[in-house]
This record gives sequence, structure tokens and C-alpha cells, in this order.
Amino acid sequence: VTTLRHAFKEAEIAREGLSKLLNNAPVAIALLEGPEHRFTLANNSYLNLFGFRDIIGKPLREVALRSDSPGIISEVFQTGVGHVENEFFVTRRDG
Repeated sequence: VTTLRHAFKEAEIAREGLSKLLNNAPVAIALLEGPEHRFTLANNSYLNLFGFRDIIGKPLREVALRSDSPGIISEVFQTGVGHVENEFFVTRRDG
């Protein structure tokens, strides 16, 4: 039991460290989960870059800035093959 508690504590510390690293990264990072591509994480850089607020738990189709985003993400999710774009134009949600 003590070993299990210690392992859980170490896992929690590691999770908190990773969360801080991702949230404070100077690049936009978002994590999506499942076939609906629900946001499970969006760091401050991501939120500020695109003008989003309160997107955690929402599916990509509700907040996508580009109409082709859900299709691109679905293809990556289904095939496991990455999609790379060097640049693209978006309009921020807040103007």
C-alpha cells in the first residue's frame, strides 16, 4: 500500500510538472481526444493566438477557425499519419 501511494504521488508530481510546462510554453499547444476531437488542454498561448475562451471539453467542430480543420484532424486520427502546414490564415474569434 505504501509503495502504491508513493507511485501515485510521483505520478501526480510528474503530471503537475508536465501541465506547468505545457501551459507556460511560448508556443500554442492544444490536445484533442476521441473521435469528436474534444479539447482536453489548450495552453494560454493557444487561447491568446486564436482568441478562444472556455474551449475545454468542446468538440473541434464547435470552435474550429477553418472549415476543413475537423476533416484534417479526423484523417490524422484515423490514419495515424501527421499533417503539416507551414502557415495558414485564420481570423481570431474575438475580431
